[in-house]
Amino acid sequence: MRILITSGGTKVAIDPVRSITNKSTGRFGAALAKAALSAGAEVIYLTSKDGKTPFSLQMDCVNANHQDKDLEEVKKLYEFNRKFGKNYSEYRFQYFTEYAEMLKNLIEKLTPDIVIVAAAVSDYLVSSYSSDKIRSNIELNIPLEKAPKIINQIKQWSPNVFLVGFKLLIDASDVELVNAAMKTMRQSHADIVVGNNLASLERGEHEILIVEKTGEFKKLKQQLAEHIIQRVLQRQE
Repeated sequence: MRILITSGGTKVAIDPVRSITNKSTGRFGAALAKAALSAGAEVIYLTSKDGKTPFSLQMDCVNANHQDKDLEEVKKLYEFNRKFGKNYSEYRFQYFTEYAEMLKNLIEKLTPDIVIVAAAVSDYLVSSYSSDKIRSNIELNIPLEKAPKIINQIKQWSPNVFLVGFKLLIDASDVELVNAAMKTMRQSHADIVVGNNLASLERGEHEILIVEKTGEFKKLKQQLAEHIIQRVLQRQE
């Protein structure tokens, strides 16, 4: 089973040295990739330049004052790489346009069975990019234009792929999140959509809703990445 996972955040250039981006670190995408590898899948991982990976994620808890724990983490990382590294390929992007082009090329050339779009993709583009560095001593207004929804093009590139989308709302009820996920599903023809509530993330109690085409959903609070991978591997259901 071949799974393509996108992760991290895209940038939109203002001028050669400035850009607009978001807070995504790719942490959850890395967790998805790790869960997919552990389940025996081949993983194509498309992430931002500084995004986390399934191999770097395990090093987050390293602390100079806990050498024994550090060593144990290194051993685990080595063993995970030895066991699953052969089933993993990684690609990096920075800007929105790079992400869109690379995603299309990877889907068309590598023909994944499943695409999980976990990347935080820019909703807006700068409509007046400056090829010269803008002087810092002037007041600057940046006009924006709505970016095309890349997820809406994936089924055109690969009609039979099992597509997983994500929807993030701020302090929304389950009903609101399900309705937003269903709208994303209709527009992109995704097979399932994972709903995220920013309020739960900020509380440190990450919760998700796995929303089906029927409108049915499952609310989860633990082993989130593992549950998503289990669901997509049962995609024929």
